[in-house]
Amino acid sequence: MFEATLLIMLFRLVALTIGFTLHELGHALASVYLGDPTPRLQGRLSLNPLRHLDPMGAVALFLMVTVGWFFAWAKPVQIDPRYYPNFRRGMILVAAAGPLMNFIVALMGAALYGIFNQLGMTGPLLSTFISILIVWNLVLLVFNLIPIPPLDGGKILAMLLPGETAFRYLTWGEQWGLGVILALIFVDLFIPGLPFSPFSLWFKGWFSGLYYLLDLLVPAPLPRPGL
Repeated sequence: MFEATLLIMLFRLVALTIGFTLHELGHALASVYLGDPTPRLQGRLSLNPLRHLDPMGAVALFLMVTVGWFFAWAKPVQIDPRYYPNFRRGMILVAAAGPLMNFIVALMGAALYGIFNQLGMTGPLLSTFISILIVWNLVLLVFNLIPIPPLDGGKILAMLLPGETAFRYLTWGEQWGLGVILALIFVDLFIPGLPFSPFSLWFKGWFSGLYYLLDLLVPAPLPRPGL
């Protein structure tokens, strides 16, 4: 039992490390594609997790997979939007690239599971790891799409707002957004039974829809989601 628990923790650590690394790499690739050399000059065009993990965020990541800590982060990619041909469009593309990368990881995991299933090569360890890989990348995707800056979803929403409203929303998010997000998490965790929890509804709606989409794309039933 103890060995099984350690293995699950290891699977979670690997899945989240992959998710954080490729999420940040997605931002870097998109910004460089739009003409910004900053991520390349800072060494962020790399698959090396050490290039993307923040020291304190890595500690939080370890706590997340061992004791159930609920919040971890990677090192944000520094960008210079002045290089983008279109500022708003560029910001949207760069912000969306991180969550998109997490969906690609989940999709690749689902596709590999379908291939192994067709070959009769699936087993409990593989099913467990792929399930964790898919679920945690979808969690990263859905969390980062919350429309509150400084999260990616907040940046996308801001760039869709008219005129000065966009920059006011970004400024507000940089000052108060993280506090609002943490407050929503605390309310959801420590006040159970609420008739209406925006945080839970956001996660359940997006997560169930995305997992169902993956299930449709794979020619074999995906393993039961496991966190």
